[in-house]
Amino acid sequence: MGKGDKLFNQALLLWQEEQQPENIQEKEKSIGRNPELIAKRNDHLLYRNFYYMAYGDKRWEAIRKLLSEEFYLAETTVFEIVMDNPARKREIIKENPNIQKLREMYPAMKW
Repeated sequence: MGKGDKLFNQALLLWQEEQQPENIQEKEKSIGRNPELIAKRNDHLLYRNFYYMAYGDKRWEAIRKLLSEEFYLAETTVFEIVMDNPARKREIIKENPNIQKLREMYPAMKW
């Protein structure tokens, strides 16, 4: 092995060490999506579901399809989000936001 090969191998080892996380927890933190962003998305989806149920004339299957298209999620994922958050759904129903309130909360959406 020549001097150039030895230097290359040492540089490669240093580079590989730099690419490795310092500990496993750091690596685990970086995997997946931010739970806060997921919670915000789910809350937004639940308000949108409320809007379609309260102010629309569509059936649940059509609403689920619309939500799937609006939030770029599979229909089964939309179903799971809605069904897995009964307490939050009750809070939104009790709050009973009008269209103006929904527009203020989520101005980028067409209400």
